[in-house]
Amino acid sequence: MPYFLNLSGVRGDALLIAVPLTHPGPPARPLTVDEAQAIKTAWPTIEMQVRAKATDNGAPLISLTSAANQLSIELSYPLPSGVNGPVLLIRAAPQFTNLVLTGVYDIQFSGPGDGPYTWVSGEFKLVQDVTRA
Repeated sequence: MPYFLNLSGVRGDALLIAVPLTHPGPPARPLTVDEAQAIKTAWPTIEMQVRAKATDNGAPLISLTSAANQLSIELSYPLPSGVNGPVLLIRAAPQFTNLVLTGVYDIQFSGPGDGPYTWVSGEFKLVQDVTRA
């Protein structure tokens, strides 16, 4: 069963989101570097799609991949707790965030002959920016 996590950003801004990698609980705990490396090795392909509705066919509103270096597992990244730990890093250039939207997303991991496995899903929002040139 995938984790559920809502994500948001600002229309037209570069997107950089670090999602801490955790082990399912209870209680949930951060993955160790070795555990994160094992995931990175076993399932090196990561894909994320955003759609208006989960049932939509056709092209996604946003599509990000590890092959394009938009999704990656980073083994040592600054966490809100003040320590470094493994995260899934989501990067999107402004051309991917050029619409105000509310939709749904999921992120899947796969490897040679294995997967895909949906790791996380939820609501995805890009809100209107306020500053004008």
